[in-house]
Formats: sequence, C-alpha cells, structure tokens
Amino acid sequence: MQINVWMNEQQVINAAPSSELYKGLLFVEKATSKDEEGTRALMHILYKNGTFIGTDGHRLHTYYAGEEIESESPIFIEGHLYHFISKKKKVINLGHIGMQSYPDFEFLFPDINPKKELFLSGIRDEEYVRVIKMMSENRGIKYNYFNDLPNESWNVKYYNEINADQLTEDSKLIFHSENMTAVIMPFKIKE
Repeated sequence: MQINVWMNEQQVINAAPSSELYKGLLFVEKATSKDEEGTRALMHILYKNGTFIGTDGHRLHTYYAGEEIESESPIFIEGHLYHFISKKKKVINLGHIGMQSYPDFEFLFPDINPKKELFLSGIRDEEYVRVIKMMSENRGIKYNYFNDLPNESWNVKYYNEINADQLTEDSKLIFHSENMTAVIMPFKIKE
C-alpha cells in the first residue's frame, strides 16, 4: 500500500502507510460529495486534530489516525483540505488544497443521551434491518450508506430530537468503531 501526497504539482511524500491508515482514508473518501455542481469543500477531506473528515451533507465519515499519521507523514497540515486525485489498487494519490472553509460539523455530535443504542457485530443485511427498526417508524437510511461502513463491530446511537418551537424533528445515527465514526442523517419516509 502506498499514499502519495502532491503539493503544487510536486510530489512531496511517498509513504507506505499501515493498512489501517489506507482503509481509513478510503472510508472517509466514501462520504465526500461527487457532485461537481455542489459545494466544492464537500468534495475534499479535512485533516484536523489527527482526524480525517469527509462529508457530502447527508453523512459524515471520520478516521482518527492520531499519532500514527504524525510519525508516518508529517505532510498532513492541521486544518488543511486534501482531495483524492486517484485511488488504484493499493495506491492513493492525494492533492493538497490548503486552508479553505469547511462546513461546521461539530454540532452533529450531541452532548445528550441517545434515544436508543445498539451494538453491531458486523455490516450485514440483518444488521441493517436492526438499525432501521431502532429508528422512529417514519425514518430510514440509504442502504448504500450503511453498506459503506467497513465490516467490523460498531456501536450505534440514535438521536431524535423534536424542536417544539419550529415543529421540526432532528434525527441522526452515529456509528462508532475503534477509530472510525459515521454520522448518517435519516430521511423521512412519506406516508
């Protein structure tokens, strides 16, 4: 496995990362937007506090690399964006974008107790059904969002807050594994 980082069209690092870092970057990239017409920042990943973050506005993936990344690759700069130039079998080419605005995502992690919790032993169809059943009756998530989670153990928390002032409902699922997190925004099923 190999990760190449390019800055100003010049290759600045050619690293042979751990399989965890490689897997983590691919996980984060799955949540980035592929929409050329949308917000450009959503097409990139953010590096912040040892964590890589990617979102398309409907879901968010993070991978915490921590100290591993600092020892392997000091090229990742705090608060800077990177984009996937290409990903081939066992090779990732990342381009350095620099510091640009990125959507605020901190609010997605509430400091309240979840409405429901469950533990998944892996990512399989029967586990998807369990996740759907834990949410409110009129909520669902895209199967491909669930299927993009690596097949490992996950703790899942479901939050469903009703804002009485605005008569709105804010739902989210937060999946945690050892060093990865996914936030998936459920959609409302029309009656």
